[in-house]
Amino acid sequence: MSSDEGDSVVVSSTRGDSPVASHSGQAEYVGGRFVPQRQACPDGVVTRAVRVPEHPLQVGGSVGGLVRDKAEQQASAVRLASPGSGGLGGRRAVLVVEPSGRICLSSVHHGSEGPGKGQAGRSSSDTGGPLLADQAVVLATVGTADRAPDSPASLLPSAVPARGPDVPLRRVDAQPSRVEAIRHSVGAEGFSAHAVEFISQSNRPSTSQCYDAKWRAWTDWCGQREVDPLDPSLGQVGDFFIHLFEVKKLSVSAIRGYRSAMASALRFSNKAAGSLGSDPKLSAMIRYFARNRFISRSVTPRWNLTSVLWSLCSAPYEPLGQASLLNLSIKTAFLLAFATAKRRGELHALSCADGHMSFASDSVTFILEPGFLAKSQTLFKTPDPIIVPALPRGARSPITDRYLCPVRAIKIYLKRTKKLRKNRLRFFIPTLSTRDVSKATISRWICRAITTAYAGLSSIPRSRFGTRAHEVRAVATSWAFRSGVPLSRIMQAASWRHHNTFSRFYLRSLTTQAADLLQLGPLVAAGAVVNE
Repeated sequence: MSSDEGDSVVVSSTRGDSPVASHSGQAEYVGGRFVPQRQACPDGVVTRAVRVPEHPLQVGGSVGGLVRDKAEQQASAVRLASPGSGGLGGRRAVLVVEPSGRICLSSVHHGSEGPGKGQAGRSSSDTGGPLLADQAVVLATVGTADRAPDSPASLLPSAVPARGPDVPLRRVDAQPSRVEAIRHSVGAEGFSAHAVEFISQSNRPSTSQCYDAKWRAWTDWCGQREVDPLDPSLGQVGDFFIHLFEVKKLSVSAIRGYRSAMASALRFSNKAAGSLGSDPKLSAMIRYFARNRFISRSVTPRWNLTSVLWSLCSAPYEPLGQASLLNLSIKTAFLLAFATAKRRGELHALSCADGHMSFASDSVTFILEPGFLAKSQTLFKTPDPIIVPALPRGARSPITDRYLCPVRAIKIYLKRTKKLRKNRLRFFIPTLSTRDVSKATISRWICRAITTAYAGLSSIPRSRFGTRAHEVRAVATSWAFRSGVPLSRIMQAASWRHHNTFSRFYLRSLTTQAADLLQLGPLVAAGAVVNE
């Protein structure tokens, strides 16, 4: 092993205070510097720190701890030994090096009476194989390998105890995913591989996708600071939250989301970070964030609902039977989103298979495709049918009765796409490609209906009115509430469990648009006919 000065150093630790016999008053060595035994090294503590350059062999890594040679990793250990008899009592010292500079040395085992003088320091029991390292304490080295060896910042003058033999070793640069972290913690509890797979996939796909993105941000932060993402202290978790608050300027709700994502993986651990989801100190920190960061929420829509609805009553959407398949899809998707107040995922799961869609004289009833779970739906409750009311015949506004009725749009869409469906069972089908329509495509269709209404107003920047498809859900429920629809019926249509969800996140002020909306006549909003 080469140090930064270019020479070699051989170091061994002794077990207890057993004397070491040597011949000619000095132990034999080959290719290394003699280390005089001026003082005992109790408990295997190496009193001199040795810096080593990064070695191409990668052994198991450890963050903040000692790298330990394992029996099954003999081939990957870095071994320095004298080629012949003699040297260090005839035993081969096994040295394991990790790129950060930490080392683990094997203890030299001697009998009660050291090797004889005529044996050249070789024990009769020496088989020439490597010795497993005993637990030892070494000086942990921090910094990179190109730092000067004499730099005072390159050594951490604190002893780090070795890990137990059953604790797997990890490297900082090989960051585990969130699912891998769950499998690691659960697997250590003795669960079978089949059970571990079930536990690691307990979250819904949409939740897992959101959590995985936040977990990657956490592991990236840990990698930059040489923190083990699977074994952080609560103080390190707190520093990460401060980083999100002060550097990333995230909202308090976003930081709570990071906490939930991290807790979903670390809660299975028996270590300190396993309680981060309920730790009172972290909760107090987040309360401070909430008290010192103003939460802004839009109370008025950024786009005008009346303008969008009037746009749907003219070209390129009408006559609807002659419109292109894309424009027919855009209008149908917007009217369904406004009439049902459902999320895009539920619109995507609408099915026209046998028994999943039925027509009545004044409505259409959908049953979602099997296996679909709404965001707020429990596993033990089937989703309620989605009822889309039709505008009543003889309404006081013949234009809206003809052009803004969602049931009319559904019937024309089914007739137009009948020959194109083939074996597709979902209600919405693609307009060009052969792939199934995604939830993102439905969002784009809804946003397209809004942007088309403002196409002639080039002086208004696109960011001025915004194009979030989810905002249609807020506008529909807000207009239904202002029109006198009972709150319980609105909550049922939107699949909300508590009215606070509506009042805190979805309620919008439509006072400035009320007069124009009333002139449109009857509309279907959030599962009810309004403006009658």
